[in-house]
Amino acid sequence: MTENMRERVERAVEMSQGNLTIEFAKSAIEMKKRQIAHWENSHAYDVKRYCEMLRDEIAYFEAVIEYLTERAAAEAVTETVEALAAIVIVANKVKAVRRAVTTLANKLHKLNYSLSDAFKRAWAFIRAFTGLFPLWSKHLPTF
Repeated sequence: MTENMRERVERAVEMSQGNLTIEFAKSAIEMKKRQIAHWENSHAYDVKRYCEMLRDEIAYFEAVIEYLTERAAAEAVTETVEALAAIVIVANKVKAVRRAVTTLANKLHKLNYSLSDAFKRAWAFIRAFTGLFPLWSKHLPTF
């Protein structure tokens, strides 16, 4: 996503006050694709310009989905950090780390990451976070 597109999407998301969602963007993309499929066979110049405009709108809604996914992932990471901070005093630190990894991985999986990629990202984040706590680091698996 270009910097210009990111700024445009950020402004649109803020102005929408929560009405611009991933589901809305996905349905808009599907509608635009159906319109393109309908008009694509025409040879008229105006129709081709219209199809290009629809493709630009699809790119915009794809950027919206990417931005909202990144934002939701950041919120999931924040929640996981808060959960980790709350369980620092737990006696069974290995169990706490694994619970934090699975919680974060499940949130990332709900955000359309593959399960494998979600777990890899969650372990990478938790490994970086627990690097702040050397006693925890020895309990983490390596890949």
